[in-house]
Amino acid sequence: ETLCDRCRRLSSGEILPAVVEGRLKRPSGAAVGEEGRGITTPEALRGVLLPLRERPALIALLVDLTDVAGTLLPRVRELVGGNPILLIGTKLDLLPRGTEPERVADWLRGAARKIGGVVDVHLVSSKSGDGLQAAARALLAERRGRDLFLLGAANVGKSAFLQSLLPLVSPATPRHLPLSASTPGTTLSLLPID
Repeated sequence: ETLCDRCRRLSSGEILPAVVEGRLKRPSGAAVGEEGRGITTPEALRGVLLPLRERPALIALLVDLTDVAGTLLPRVRELVGGNPILLIGTKLDLLPRGTEPERVADWLRGAARKIGGVVDVHLVSSKSGDGLQAAARALLAERRGRDLFLLGAANVGKSAFLQSLLPLVSPATPRHLPLSASTPGTTLSLLPID
């Protein structure tokens, strides 16, 4: 199996920082603006995503249901422009027993009003599969020939969601699937999936 240097290091258990905030120091010997191997700045990551503003796309914005306040990206509109957003609450299986998913979805719809342009809300568990069929149907119905982009904060479950979603929407298995890990920033780039 061929792995990039970052993936090889992650698969061997090495913990690598993914996004370096301005307050963190550069590795010794690194020039200004050179944060080091496997590390990107928030500005560089934002630069990669800014072209989304100019292209027709459907945005699947993932939020962690156990930390909505910390994972609902408040400035997502700056990145995606007027593109429609389908909000997907992940980790449904981690909510306390007796939690009513429809009440959580209603609450999430209210929280999403501040970002605007949210066309639908779905709650899913990539682990148990709950809600995935409905989310897949909604994504396919809303897509309307546009490219689909999954966005979300670190460790919100983007890779796990994509791995669970693909068998529901595509008969072919892509050559490269994202790696799921508890380390933030494991999958930190655009991954084209045909």
